[in-house]
Amino acid sequence: MFIIGIDVGKKGGISVLEYTQNECKLKWCYAYDDEKLIAMVKLLDCDKTVAYVEDVHAMPNQGTVSMFNFGKSLGYILGVLESNYIDVEMVRPQEWKKMCNLIGKDKKHSISKAKEMFSGVNLYPTKRSRTESDGMAESLLIAYFGYLNEEAK
Repeated sequence: MFIIGIDVGKKGGISVLEYTQNECKLKWCYAYDDEKLIAMVKLLDCDKTVAYVEDVHAMPNQGTVSMFNFGKSLGYILGVLESNYIDVEMVRPQEWKKMCNLIGKDKKHSISKAKEMFSGVNLYPTKRSRTESDGMAESLLIAYFGYLNEEAK
């Protein structure tokens, strides 16, 4: 089975975990990109895939244009997943962060936790990047939350 974790946003991430009989391993972890999402979905057995997407909403004092683009991105993600018959579970940030014992909004904690849980993971969005991507880290943590949720079913 495959579990996709998606951190929505301009600097978001997309991760895929593969698990069989209580073994969970990282398959992919990328900075979010529409084309990567489509390419990844084409490579997965969609009948055995579930996606966990961060359930995010507009916040006060955010610009209308940026919120419109944000909503458009979320709609695109859901459209790609659902058109490929992939089950989608929306997960609130508070839920997956609680599972990871992450408190507050410091993105560095997400990076540290992802590296702790998946040693050797590359969280640099490109070869030229100098800083690790919190969006990639959070997509990985969301996917891990999905793995634990699927195991509990």
